[in-house]
Amino acid sequence: MMGAVALVAIAWSAADRLEKEIDAASILVGTTLLAFTLWRLQEPAGALAAGLAPVPLGLGLALLFGGWRRLREFWREGIIVAGLTVSPFVETVVLELLGLDLSPGTAQFTAGLLRVAGWNASAHDVIVSLPDAWIVVSQGCSGLKTMYFLVGFSIVLLLLYPLPGTRRKLVVIGSAAMIGYVVNAVRVAILALLAAPGHEEAFHFWHIKQGAMVFEIIAMAVFLALVYLIMPTRRTGPKEKVVPQ
Repeated sequence: MMGAVALVAIAWSAADRLEKEIDAASILVGTTLLAFTLWRLQEPAGALAAGLAPVPLGLGLALLFGGWRRLREFWREGIIVAGLTVSPFVETVVLELLGLDLSPGTAQFTAGLLRVAGWNASAHDVIVSLPDAWIVVSQGCSGLKTMYFLVGFSIVLLLLYPLPGTRRKLVVIGSAAMIGYVVNAVRVAILALLAAPGHEEAFHFWHIKQGAMVFEIIAMAVFLALVYLIMPTRRTGPKEKVVPQ
């Protein structure tokens, strides 16, 4: 997902550079990189090859849009692609080496949301209990992956559309993590309610089918709305002339 975001960002940011002259060598090398990488991804390339794919794809796009001479102008996109390449290793360090587990905290927060909504819910370790149902909050449902995605997306936005002031940048990144965590907790609360007998199909839909993606879209929409409010507005309309009476 983040790979697609970064590559689309490269193409979008290069729209104003298309009028520049591009030499034949750049077109040849860029097209070759894109074609070879896409062909390689069709094969059972393995996790390592798939993780490194954003590098040749991003370089190929940069060559097609800017050529060798203007390659340095894509330094922001280069940072994004480099971050995507090392991100799986960062996630492994966070989950495995540091032993960060948000599941107990997510269970407690979810139970709190249910109690605020009027349900008799409690949490013990990673288990959220209701009078007629209970669920286990696994690592995959702890909200860490949603937070990880939104934080990465917020960094992409800040690189492409810089905000003035360090405080605003920190607010955007911190808000991304918070929104991802809260939206995921709401999803877990709904799953806890659907874990009661008679809601098996609905639980399955919202847990692992298309319903799970709905909350990812909601998290993204809430985050983009917040960024829109934080972004400074520029009013370039004509000023009204005051005619003396």
